[in-house]
Order: sequence, then structure tokens, then C-alpha cells
Amino acid sequence: EPIPGHGVFWSSVSDTPYPIPIRASLFEKSFALADPQYRRPHVECYASRLRNELQTALQVATLASGGQPVTVGQTVDATETFARAAFRALAHDAGFQTAVRTGRGLKWGYGQHKLADYLPATFGQEHEERFQWVYRHGLLKPALDEILGENGWRSEMRDGSQWIFATDRARPRPADRPADPGSHVGGASRQVGDRRDPARSDLARDGG
Repeated sequence: EPIPGHGVFWSSVSDTPYPIPIRASLFEKSFALADPQYRRPHVECYASRLRNELQTALQVATLASGGQPVTVGQTVDATETFARAAFRALAHDAGFQTAVRTGRGLKWGYGQHKLADYLPATFGQEHEERFQWVYRHGLLKPALDEILGENGWRSEMRDGSQWIFATDRARPRPADRPADPGSHVGGASRQVGDRRDPARSDLARDGG
């Protein structure tokens, strides 16, 4: 008689178990691999389409970030490459540059939204998903350091919101081009690790 827990039992009443006899066989001995050498063509499926979308987005981001992807050892770091492309796109955003270099300044939260505009859909189909990624990883600060220089910007509280201003030590602005977030598929930072933004607070979600 089978030992409870070994084999399969069935019962319509908990106190009346009925053992079902079974014989287990090795799956690999019962069935042969359909493609043991992996020589058959790839099957078109969701995973393959997703891979193609990512590869296309990475190629665009690589071009946007200067033609060379970010690598760790010999491996391409897609996230870093995407963020660097987003930094470069934001640096060429005339609206961002004008706002941050005038007395008007730029709201911290609005800067995060602008940066999220330049991330590809691989970070989320909806803008809010991309914004949350920028927000969680504190991506705006390294972007400002990259665009304006570590000593080229400052932030201050004004009317209950955090504002960004370029200083007189800011790096020169690159040749402006019209902001067109839809045309930028890539973006990635040299520091996209899981770190908190020093200005991260509920105020960071303010719009511009």
C-alpha cells in the first residue's frame, strides 16, 4: 500500500483515501529532443519580437550617445547606453537649456519629466512608467552633472518646489535643436544604479 505523500491519492471524503497506482518514467527516455543541435530556424513569438525591439532601440541609442555603447567588461550595458542617449537628447533640448539658464529656472519634477520623454518604450509604454524609472533611480542629478557640470548648477526651494538653475560655471550649451522626444528612442546614464536622488521628495513630482 502506498505511503501517504508518495504517489497520488484521490478521495471524495477526507477520511477515505483511495491510492491510485502509477509508474513514473524518465521524460528524456520517453521523448527525444526535436532539435538537439539547435539548428532549426527561430520561431517567431513574443520573446523574439521583444528582442528585436530592444536591439533596434539599442542601435538608435548607441548612435544618439556618440556611436559607442556603454560596456562593462566586454558586455554592452543597455541600460547605461539608453540613459546616456537621454542625457545627450536633453542637453540639446532648447526649452530645457533656456529655462535652466535664465532666472526663471526649471522645476526639478519637470526636469524629470523632460528626461523621461527621451527614454525608449522599453522602459514603459506610458510616460508615467518612464518617469517613475527616472524618479526611482535619481537619474536627473547625473544628467545635470553631465550636461552642466558638477559645479555648473544649483537647486533651491521656491514656492514649495525644488528649482534648478545653471551657475556661471556651467558648461556651454551645445547647438540647440528642437525638442522632439518622439524621435529619440534611446537614453542611458553612466550611473543608473539603484540610488536615491538627493533632491528626491514629494516635491520632485511637481510639474513645470
